[in-house]
Amino acid sequence: MALLIFKKAQKGVIVRVFAYYVFYASFIRPLYVYNTSFIRLYYVFNTSNALKIKINCKKEVKSHMTERTDFAKKGEVILDFLDTYGAVKYEHLEKFFPYSKKIINYLLKNQRLHKSPDRIYISADENHRPDKCLIAALSVLVDVLEKVQSHARATAPVQISFITYSGDYYEIVYVGYGMEVMVSAFFETQLVARQRQKDNNGFADTDTAKRIVIVENKNQMERLQIPRIARFALIQPKGSLSYFKGS
Repeated sequence: MALLIFKKAQKGVIVRVFAYYVFYASFIRPLYVYNTSFIRLYYVFNTSNALKIKINCKKEVKSHMTERTDFAKKGEVILDFLDTYGAVKYEHLEKFFPYSKKIINYLLKNQRLHKSPDRIYISADENHRPDKCLIAALSVLVDVLEKVQSHARATAPVQISFITYSGDYYEIVYVGYGMEVMVSAFFETQLVARQRQKDNNGFADTDTAKRIVIVENKNQMERLQIPRIARFALIQPKGSLSYFKGS
């Protein structure tokens, strides 16, 4: 009997000890730790925030550096474009490089670009003067720009050549009034050279170019002997274009 009472008492002590431990672990110790370690916890909390701020700063710096790199690259592309085409209309430049006004203004401010006195043209060299033939060809190129994969400056009378996304090769030709015979002779010479190459080598480069021919007067269209004319572009005195079906 005494042994049974002792075991029950022992069990009761164990239960009470366990209950006290649970209470201590759940309520007393956290309060103690909080009160005695408040400064340390506060330090850890702020150190964690500082680390987050440092990481965010690194990300912002990296993002800013990437933006500056992209800004510089776009600026160089614009300068290369103007080195190729000389003085161009400001409105054309905006079409070729949309959303680049900030970059263009920066280059103007730093005198790497220059506007003409009438504010119509822009160039990388203040001594460049607009070439009316090339400006007209760029106007044509702007009109078909959404179809253009790549383009390049060419040799007169061809002003610009370009390739479309569908793989077609085009040449933009400018024919001034009274220059019909000379320009026709230029293409006739090309044709003779290809024929001679074929006779000598058994093969020759095929003329696959389609041509957009800019004229100053509608009467010129009938007098031109140019192969593969896709269409004519009649340029008006103020620079606007009207298109007609080619020959």
